[in-house]
Amino acid sequence: MNSDIEKAVIEGFVIKRKADRIIYELNSPKKRRECIWKMNSDIFADKYCRKLSASECSCVKELLSTLKSYGSTESCYIFSIDEQIDRKTLPLEEALKSVFCQGPALISIVHGKLAYFEAEHEHGASERFILLK
Repeated sequence: MNSDIEKAVIEGFVIKRKADRIIYELNSPKKRRECIWKMNSDIFADKYCRKLSASECSCVKELLSTLKSYGSTESCYIFSIDEQIDRKTLPLEEALKSVFCQGPALISIVHGKLAYFEAEHEHGASERFILLK
């Protein structure tokens, strides 16, 4: 785990009144998974959170192209309910393949500046968001 990256992401995008609690829960071995499960677009500041259209994210290839248009890097840091990839730094395409339709997951691409969030899959396709500063 890289707590500096996690803190930069949470402080960069999450509503101020919720950020401290989320940082605390992410740092708690007992609360981390539940914290990620509870993540939804309501925790992010509206001015940084943009819902992606279906044409921007219907498959990993389109999603990768969309993220590249926002200046993505080749690697990323992952917050995931999947313990195999949670807290890992991976190539962006590999990370997207791992979380696509598997949410909830938060991928930090440019820490505190650009991230991708996939909400929990409910009815229909998962909601997907770009977080951009």
